[in-house]
Amino acid sequence: CKLLNFDYFGISEIAVTGQLYVGPTPTSVYQDEPGALCFELALRQTVGEVELKSAESSIILRYNDPELGIDGKMDTSAKFVSDEDSFWYHVHFDDIYCVDQVMSLDSDIYTHTWTCMESGCGDPCEGRMCKYVDVTVLNESNVDESSIEDENKIMRGNCGNGVKVSITKENAKKLGYDFFEVSELAVFGRQLVQRQKVNGEIENLSAAQTITLKDLSSHLGIKAKRRYISDEISSWTLKITFQNVHCVDEVQSFDENTKTHSWNCFVDGCNTPCQGLLCENIIVSVTNRRSDSVWPANCGDGVQIFISQSDLDNKVLDFDFFGISEIVVIGRKLDTIQNSDFEFS
Repeated sequence: CKLLNFDYFGISEIAVTGQLYVGPTPTSVYQDEPGALCFELALRQTVGEVELKSAESSIILRYNDPELGIDGKMDTSAKFVSDEDSFWYHVHFDDIYCVDQVMSLDSDIYTHTWTCMESGCGDPCEGRMCKYVDVTVLNESNVDESSIEDENKIMRGNCGNGVKVSITKENAKKLGYDFFEVSELAVFGRQLVQRQKVNGEIENLSAAQTITLKDLSSHLGIKAKRRYISDEISSWTLKITFQNVHCVDEVQSFDENTKTHSWNCFVDGCNTPCQGLLCENIIVSVTNRRSDSVWPANCGDGVQIFISQSDLDNKVLDFDFFGISEIVVIGRKLDTIQNSDFEFS
């Protein structure tokens, strides 16, 4: 056939016939019907930066906009003065999250980071003005508390749909501030999601992540540690806690639905062999809160993933968590394992 007389073999339209496929949903996956697809679901923790959908503050200064403190740009900022009681800055999430850290970033030396736990936020805190500033996780919606990471269905102090950073007028006076400025506020936390369960997947009790920022003390010639920190990341740690003691066979990391890493675990540990692009930078270990146990290195009540940034260049606003947003741990409960499984080769 030549181009000028090509007749497309008499084909100008294509018709496709078939049946509409309806994927399984949480309400249908357990239906025990002939021919039905049955998936077992698991609750997992998704970790990372919490998307901030809006911001507000006490009296905004001149033409500044509160949104400038969450626009992802370090060269813009939200400036505000106090109302009758305090200076405050409030950011809103699009859903309920359990918060691990709140950071007020500054390109100079006044970055702050507050750690949040079940009891609330602020201890520990790193930065120059820690003892003067209050950080609170707020929940202003009527959300079913059973969706929160808590077996007793009680809203924890670090779970909600927003964060408020505030300082009293009295404390501001002590510091000599007439107004406050937020270059960029960042929040890091977790959310429970439903996923198709992997065979042998261990149920998680809780999770927590910690980002450690670069300490500028030695650079500035200051002996007091962690008072002056930058927006550069020095390490990231993710801790997963199990409901019971398990012996871990494999740890997998996912970025949404894509597997990014896989570590096989044996009686002497979990780091090798590893499959993934960043195996050399990531240390995986099984943790054990019982110091008197004699279990192998792959048996315990949790898993820790540690990444050192000493050889890498990552700032908070560009941090992609090495493509890790979910962790799947595969293993066996300790009381179902035979003694022969603990033998070293």
